Amino acid sequence: MARSPADVDVDVDALFRRRRRHACHADQDGGTITIAPEEEEEEQTWRVRRLEQVLATARHLCMTTTTTTTTPGSGDLDVLAEKLADGSRDVSWRVPIGDSGILDFFVAMISTEGLRQSLKIHALRLIGNSCADTDENRARLVRGGHLRSVIHLLSDDSTLAFVIPVLYNVCVDYEPAQKQASEACLSRALVDIISGPRLLECQTFLNIICKLLALLVSQDGEFNVANPATPTLLFHLAASTQYPPDLEDFCGLTSVALAYLTSEPFQVQLLKQVWNVFVNMFADISALPVFPVLYPIRSPAVRRLVSWLANVPSSLAHLQTAACLALGNLSRSDESSRSLLADVYPPLCRILSQAVVNTSTPAAPSAQLLHAALSFLKNLAIPVVNKPVMGHLLEPPLSILPQIWSMTDTQPDTQFVAVSLTRLALTDCAANVARFCAPLSPDTSSPAHARSNVHKLIDLSQRADAEPTKIEAGRAIATVCRMLHTAPIDAVLPVGWDDYEIPDPASAQASTPIHLGYMSSPGSLPALSPSSASDSHSNNSRRSSSSHSSARPSATAAAAAADPLVQRRVRFYHAHAQMYKPLRGLLTQRAWPGVRSEALFVLALMSRTREGMDVGAAQAVSGPDALRALSEAVTGRDMIDGRELGGGGAAAARVAEQAGMLEGFGYSTAVSMMVGGGGGRPEAMEGVSREVGDMVQGLGLEPRQADPARSAGLRRVDRENGLVLVAEMLKQQGATMPSFQRNAFEEILAGGSEMVLGERSGLQA
Repeated sequence: MARSPADVDVDVDALFRRRRRHACHADQDGGTITIAPEEEEEEQTWRVRRLEQVLATARHLCMTTTTTTTTPGSGDLDVLAEKLADGSRDVSWRVPIGDSGILDFFVAMISTEGLRQSLKIHALRLIGNSCADTDENRARLVRGGHLRSVIHLLSDDSTLAFVIPVLYNVCVDYEPAQKQASEACLSRALVDIISGPRLLECQTFLNIICKLLALLVSQDGEFNVANPATPTLLFHLAASTQYPPDLEDFCGLTSVALAYLTSEPFQVQLLKQVWNVFVNMFADISALPVFPVLYPIRSPAVRRLVSWLANVPSSLAHLQTAACLALGNLSRSDESSRSLLADVYPPLCRILSQAVVNTSTPAAPSAQLLHAALSFLKNLAIPVVNKPVMGHLLEPPLSILPQIWSMTDTQPDTQFVAVSLTRLALTDCAANVARFCAPLSPDTSSPAHARSNVHKLIDLSQRADAEPTKIEAGRAIATVCRMLHTAPIDAVLPVGWDDYEIPDPASAQASTPIHLGYMSSPGSLPALSPSSASDSHSNNSRRSSSSHSSARPSATAAAAAADPLVQRRVRFYHAHAQMYKPLRGLLTQRAWPGVRSEALFVLALMSRTREGMDVGAAQAVSGPDALRALSEAVTGRDMIDGRELGGGGAAAARVAEQAGMLEGFGYSTAVSMMVGGGGGRPEAMEGVSREVGDMVQGLGLEPRQADPARSAGLRRVDRENGLVLVAEMLKQQGATMPSFQRNAFEEILAGGSEMVLGERSGLQA
């Protein structure tokens, strides 16, 4: 008849009581029992047979499941494991527990996924007790490679108090276990625990951990697998005020740290940390206001820093890093940047080139040095006279900075600095914009001829995880767009774009339906329509009001369409049809108001040309988020907060009334506002477009850049730039855009115009 688990529990208790009774009886007789070898062997054999019966029951219980858990084994197995763990404290039962297979059974069980906590704890107790001072059982764990399973349990805070003593019992005085534990990176796991917040879970076992580390440090190969920062971390813990160790723990920590320091690799690591301390000291000292006073640009100290940057071998890269940080702090004025450029730019350029060419080879600069060099170049790129020198960093085929963007996806800080340097090099430098916008290949038959580094920047703005990098990439693209409309076209766009073939409008719409924004007529592409309103005189950022009458002369429009330079810009825009995405990101972000102002200014500039509107500005303000941001910038109100902005007719009446008031103060106005909603006929909307032009003309609004330092002026300039953008949207695309969008733009235009007139009226009063 099969026995119940309760019977087994009684049998296990009886097994261990039998040995204890025998021992107690011998003591009561007052003598020392000497057991003959054959009797001892018979006793061991009997114990193994009885424990094998217990093992059979344990296996049966392991196959039993309950309705309340999916973990293998019933709760009776937990009880049995507890009894066996208690019995294994008796040294005479440890070898039989191993010989019977019980130890192997529970060792294999601890790696089971989802094992009950109580069963896991009793299994660990059994392993630790059975291996204490018992090399036979330790050998079983080593032969089976089970130490890794035990070490893996260090990741569970709930079992730390059991796993650490188990590992010590297995490893102490047993060389093979120490070797296997070292190879399994036990020291790394222990150091990670005591160097972080998990120390609280095992602080009472800190002395045992130190003893384990002392066993591991003597193993061959330990220095190859241990954390190189182990000595430093141990010294920090020994000197900790947050978790002050007692005297015994302090001695254990420092002695183990010193033992690890006997290895040359750890000595090198510690020296590198000393280097980092000195590098930071150079950065801190050179940032003091008194430093440039005591050490001018031509002083011996600064000359020494320049020599570190230019003449030291790669093995002393920390000196180059220190030089970059210190000289970068010295170059925070235009005068010092201009003075330093000739001496420091060649070695800085070499550092960037080595990062691109050598990539992961030993000759490649460290991430710290690359970041420091890019940061130094950012300061040097601020003076306008310095910018052209840096143009080759942007130019294909090397495209050094674009290559750095691509290789630093896992280094967001370095990637951000590289993009920021790109933006600074492009700002107010038409020559650098031309280099940056050049086709990647001069071969017209190559697919790379239709791509530029602008494409790479657009891609980066979409894939980057870090929001500052996405924003900085968008700002760089906005800088390019601004130069396209404020500098001579032939100065910013290479002739290579004259070869670009604009896709057929019908096929372009079929393949990319979002390509042309609100436009629905394929024939309205500026490159193909003689009625294009592109401005051939786009070299000035601010235009006279007379050049923007509501009814533009057809001769001017035809001349713009026929101008080969305008056509070059048209082709460039079509080749970079996704440029609107990062511009939209600048408009819709809420963290940096000054960045949104940049976007509004650039979009207003772009909207004044047909190609800038169709492929850029119209797409950038499409979508609810962009429309909401535009409404907030122009009217100061949220479109979706439940409040009405006011009917177009009522708003127009107020605008007209205030315009009459302004005429009395000497303002010349010609405000005529569209009223009603959408759904009008195209020919009627053409008349409305002229009225929109009259209104903006009467307000005298032109795209202009805001000063981010003046918040009040920032809001006013944002409103005016937004009004220019909205008015151009309605004028150029009002006839073809959906009625709900046209209504929204009309409301924004009416509300914003009223606010502009109110502000001007208040100023005159």
